[in-house]
Amino acid sequence: MEQFFRVGISVTGVKKRCRKADHHYFQAGYIPYNEGIFNQSEVENLAKGLVETNMKQVNGKIFIILNHVKVADGIETWEMFGKTNVKFELKSSLENALQ
Repeated sequence: MEQFFRVGISVTGVKKRCRKADHHYFQAGYIPYNEGIFNQSEVENLAKGLVETNMKQVNGKIFIILNHVKVADGIETWEMFGKTNVKFELKSSLENALQ
């Protein structure tokens, strides 16, 4: 059985090629679980790059959601409200990048 964090980004704003603000959720891939230890700055850089390439304007806070995922025999499982899931706010500013 392998364990990963599935990286998701929750953001409100105007997506590229759209005209009105809405709530969006992007999946940024997987990172190793490592007993719940992860490099927060690397995850923030990954999320920041994804938001810069997909969003035209950001209204409000950007949240990064790390869901603890277990993969056994090709089947992915996760607990929706598990204690090993992590959610935190992106602290770096994207004001200069998005115009």
